[in-house]
Amino acid sequence: MIIDAHQIEEDSNIEADVCIIGAGPAGISLARALVDTGANVVLLESGGTKVEEAPQELNEGVDLGTIARQGHLRRSRRRVVGGATVLWGGWCRPLDAIDFEARPWVPHSGWPISKADLAPYYRRAAAVLQIEPFEAEDGTKLKLPGPYILQESEPLVTKVFQVSPTKDGRFGKQYLQPLAKADNVRVLLNATAFELQASENGSTVKQIAVGYLDGKRISVKAKHVVLAMGGVENARLLLNSNGHQAAGLGNQHDVVGRYYMEHPWITAAGGIVIVGSPPVYQGFGKEYHDYRSWRFPALAVSDAVQRRDKLMNFRARLEPMPTGPTNALHQSIGQTAAKFVPNKTKRPPEYFQIDVSSEQAPNPDSRVTLAEKKDLFGMPQAQLDWQLTDFDNRTIRDSLALIASELGKWQVGRAQNSIDESDPWPLRTAGACHHMGATRMHTDAKQGVVDADCRVHGMSNLFIAGSSVFPTGGVANPTFTIIALSLRLADHLKSVLGNT
Repeated sequence: MIIDAHQIEEDSNIEADVCIIGAGPAGISLARALVDTGANVVLLESGGTKVEEAPQELNEGVDLGTIARQGHLRRSRRRVVGGATVLWGGWCRPLDAIDFEARPWVPHSGWPISKADLAPYYRRAAAVLQIEPFEAEDGTKLKLPGPYILQESEPLVTKVFQVSPTKDGRFGKQYLQPLAKADNVRVLLNATAFELQASENGSTVKQIAVGYLDGKRISVKAKHVVLAMGGVENARLLLNSNGHQAAGLGNQHDVVGRYYMEHPWITAAGGIVIVGSPPVYQGFGKEYHDYRSWRFPALAVSDAVQRRDKLMNFRARLEPMPTGPTNALHQSIGQTAAKFVPNKTKRPPEYFQIDVSSEQAPNPDSRVTLAEKKDLFGMPQAQLDWQLTDFDNRTIRDSLALIASELGKWQVGRAQNSIDESDPWPLRTAGACHHMGATRMHTDAKQGVVDADCRVHGMSNLFIAGSSVFPTGGVANPTFTIIALSLRLADHLKSVLGNT
């Protein structure tokens, strides 16, 4: 059933077995997985079925840090059925096994679960996103036809990405109607949860204060509550729920909001000219840029070299570089390549721009806090202080150097790095809008907000779904892992509800 909140009477109290706050990829996937339990499920969505201006004002906030981006908090998120999938390009890839490890050279790294624990949920998530499983039950891994640039040279590997047909807003549209037809699910639209009201000792959520933009207020009482509002809002709601706990719920050790991460993303981080023999290069450009294939490769640094050189995860994607006399980077790398790389085939050289995305080290000083300014419900807005370090930058610089070295080693071409160490974060640096880590998963309540089952430490009935629970972010786009974790949480809730 779909209900618009303005149709509900003032001060109504709605009861449920499970209340999920947020109808993005996490909340929708979780609700779908609970349909067959018979449990009474309420799914709250702050927006409606299409993007409207008024709910988006609730995303306003303050953006500070190493790279301050004016209006980022509003532009990078959407209050609408489907959440940020309306902005999503559909890129899918699981995290790598190394991403889950406690790596001595990456501070605060390590998940309390392994990739093997998520493997069956990744396969289920692939079905939700209508893509091929990256790894079958028998261990067979998804591959692409090649050959590709550099093939599998020792420091570099080629990783496969897939593009989900549920991208660009199709996810929410596709899965809303089946939920509407489920007898045990109520989807409340334009219903903003603005405070979790807890028991006096802060161990249980007693009810959720919900508001409509016209001033109407209702409440929801549920045996189990799941926050699925995104990497920033999950932390913000906990911090704003300070009726009995001054620092906010789940924040007894001042961890809520800390360890915020994104994927540092630099466009035109360098350029590549390819002048090698066709078999080395053939197939890379077309499959990478033609989304009709729904798969593409990206260059990455191998696990072995990450360990050897103490680097984090990294990937580079190649975009065709425009030619012409005004393109200085094009001219520069072309002259360099002509000098050092023999063009045995006499084919015209191929020019590419390197766009890079990299893992960010978990950093307790990179965080979400509350701003002084308040939203339409009288609650403090989010303040984002995204802090990047030299380790984050060194991973990008050294990884680009590895690519350049391999091109020269195999006489394939030449690369030029346009990142200056004296100015390490150029203006074209951005976050990939992958908000992660602010309610991170850890077995120790002093180092994380949720446990391995995504339950908030010290609370009996509050869970969190989404990328805010990621202890580290790897380099894969997070939506695929968000859905896998949501399906895993659904199985846990089924066991708690007695529906295994």
